[in-house]
Parts: sequence; structure tokens; C-alpha cells
Amino acid sequence: MALLTEEVRATTDKLDAVGNTTKAVTKGYAIASAALAALALFSDYLHKVGLTADKFSLFNPFVLVGLLLGGLLPFIFSAVTMRAVGKGAFKVVEEVRRQFSEIKGLWEGKAKTEASLKDDPTHIRSAYEAVEHEHLKDGENAGQAMKLKNLELRALIADIRH
Repeated sequence: MALLTEEVRATTDKLDAVGNTTKAVTKGYAIASAALAALALFSDYLHKVGLTADKFSLFNPFVLVGLLLGGLLPFIFSAVTMRAVGKGAFKVVEEVRRQFSEIKGLWEGKAKTEASLKDDPTHIRSAYEAVEHEHLKDGENAGQAMKLKNLELRALIADIRH
């Protein structure tokens, strides 16, 4: 596809194999360190809120629901981040389309964009601001949801203690 020689292909295949092996070996370390970190976090959590290990049981429905909700948080925050970046990128695409339709000679390379790389870095700023705006909007929603969950969790912890 890249029109390179077979020798290059043989070298890149060997490098690819090394990369795959390295990834497979380090994945085990990553999983083990994540499990150890989770154990340390649970231990610290129990210590901070004053719960004994017998009250922190998977048979307790509040604990189980809390673990499930806590496990969902990374996925929720990842989704929010991806959505914000996607919306920001779409705004940039809309601006590029607008300039191509309005500025004559841009397709042919005879005209400059409104914010060319050499003259003005505002296009970078506008792309950043679009993504930042989406993050802030989503962050406010997430913050409100977290406040509500915090109140609910405090009630659950009080219920588990008694």
C-alpha cells in the first residue's frame, strides 16, 4: 500500500510483533496494579468513614449499588469528554466549510483563510474555546449530579453505620 520494499515490510512486521508482545506483558502489570490500587482505596475509604469490614459487604445492597455506580463513573466522564471534543471539532469543521464556501479562490490555493497559520493563531484559540465551552457546560451538569449523589451517599453511609 505504501509502495515500500519487502525488506521494509519484514522489519516493520518484527517491530509490530515486539510491540504486541510488550503490550501483552504489560497488560498483566496494569491489571494487577489497578487491583492493588482499588484495594488500597477501599481500605482507606473504610478507615475514613469509620466502617468496619463486616458492614462493608457485597451482600449489603447499598454497598453493591455504590460499587456499580462508582464503576460507571470512568465511563460517564469518558463519554462526556468525547462528546465535548466531538462537538468542538464539529464547530471547527463548520467554520472550515463556511470559509471554503465564502472565500473565493480558497480551493485553488489562491486565497488565504481568515486566520492563516502564518498570520494569526486565532483558529487554535477558537477550537480550544469551543471544546472548553462544551466541557464547562457538561461539567456543570456533572457537578450538579455529583452534588445530588453526594447527598444520597451520605444518607446511605449513615444507614450502613446503624
